[in-house]
Amino acid sequence: NCSTHVLNLIVKERQKVCSKALEKIRDSVIYVRGSESRMKKFKECIERVGGVDTSASLCLDVPTRLNSTYLMLDSIIKYRRVFCSLHFHDENYTYCPSVEEWKIGEKIYVFLLPFYETTNLILEESYHTSNFYFLQVSKIQCVILASLNDDDGVVKEMTE
Repeated sequence: NCSTHVLNLIVKERQKVCSKALEKIRDSVIYVRGSESRMKKFKECIERVGGVDTSASLCLDVPTRLNSTYLMLDSIIKYRRVFCSLHFHDENYTYCPSVEEWKIGEKIYVFLLPFYETTNLILEESYHTSNFYFLQVSKIQCVILASLNDDDGVVKEMTE
């Protein structure tokens, strides 16, 4: 559990680089989930947009919950077009991320995937051995080292 906690601390620290984009994404989820009438408008936008996978509900990240930012991004990215539509149909919705902020959210989502997978593997393992941990930490190190060479400034800054 300590190793997953350390991974979570690393991820949380790195997310500060993209805090504005994540804040708008988080505020969008909070806004929609904040009342029944907002959720109704959101569902109406889902119908208008069409072709949206509605199998996942909107998930809000929680600082004390492992992988919660990844799970939030996983749920909201599927509804990106719906949030853009909501922006035009609900004048009170002022949190819509810009195109650039959506791109940053998607990059964070991709960057967090190995951390999510590693955390789940460690938590699911009932008998922990050092060679198991070493392989998982080595995987994370490879992801980080590969991200250092990324052309995107946001990913590179998060990695550094």
